[in-house]
Amino acid sequence: MHYDWGLRAVKSLLRQARKRAVRSVSKAKAQLRGGVFEGQGAGQRRERGPLQGPARLQPAQDHHAGGSCCGRGSWVKDRTCSSQDLPIFQRLIQDLFPGVKAKPFLDPKFRKVCEDTVKARGLQPDGGFLDKVVDFLDILKVRHCCFIIGPTGAGKTEIWRSLEMALIAIGEDCKWEQVNPKAITADELYGTIEKGEWKDGAVSVIMRNMSKEMNGYKASHLHKWVVLDGDIDATWIESMNTVMDDNKVLTLVSNERIPFTQTMRMLLEIQDMKHASPATVSRGGVLYINESDVGWKPFVESWRVAGLKCGEGCRDRLLATACEERGRERERERVAILAQVDPPLSFGGRLRPAL
Repeated sequence: MHYDWGLRAVKSLLRQARKRAVRSVSKAKAQLRGGVFEGQGAGQRRERGPLQGPARLQPAQDHHAGGSCCGRGSWVKDRTCSSQDLPIFQRLIQDLFPGVKAKPFLDPKFRKVCEDTVKARGLQPDGGFLDKVVDFLDILKVRHCCFIIGPTGAGKTEIWRSLEMALIAIGEDCKWEQVNPKAITADELYGTIEKGEWKDGAVSVIMRNMSKEMNGYKASHLHKWVVLDGDIDATWIESMNTVMDDNKVLTLVSNERIPFTQTMRMLLEIQDMKHASPATVSRGGVLYINESDVGWKPFVESWRVAGLKCGEGCRDRLLATACEERGRERERERVAILAQVDPPLSFGGRLRPAL
């Protein structure tokens, strides 16, 4: 289970709700102080009446705050909950905020950039896939550590790779380093002291280079990602707790402290969180990818488009071969069942020599 409704999650929700409420109230104040009536000229200002002071803003503030919390709650629900738990969480939000409808957080310009980027990478701009790409960016704005959870083949890697290309397309340089923490030992991951000498690990080298902006990393890189692609294990994830919490510091055995800068993010691409402690779960944002979010149709479409390069005849032969093999498998299954009933006289017995 990857759900966490602790203080860190509430703090993240309230922080984003406050930003949205402040923007809404500031806009309302500007309209009350010197707005323009609809249909009037730009130079004609309306006069403030006796009821247009701060007292008129209090209901608006309450409404915006409730709508913002409801919206951020729906934001958490869509990105964190599995498809089976979505209706339950949605009813909970409706009970907490009755009569308040959450407006979706849409950015059509950036979504169009993501769509063009996905097409350029040879992928299919499926609606569910684009939603996850945009959701991933929203999480990175709130949390500096993110868990990308989903089954194999759900598109976890393609989601953050597509976001990387989309950020580059809008002029925000992005650079990342990927490590499989299960392929090496904890000493090789963080570093160790051998014969009185310090030997760096993979993560310590990467984070030091990103933090100090050296060895290829520059101040112009607005997004620096440390991608850990592998299942969570208590032997190595516990050392990341100080990085994932508000301290944002990696403490090594050599007593070196590597700070996590504002442009750095920690991405953990995993299949589940069975071996993660509650402390680990609460320290990062979660992007959960259901099997139905992307589905199988984009894979088939990409395969079909790739098959066009070898010609219609090649693609038709591949389809015919696949269908023929499947038909043979089904026929063998029927033959085996009939042979168990009456081997000498069954239909399977007559077909066995032919097969």
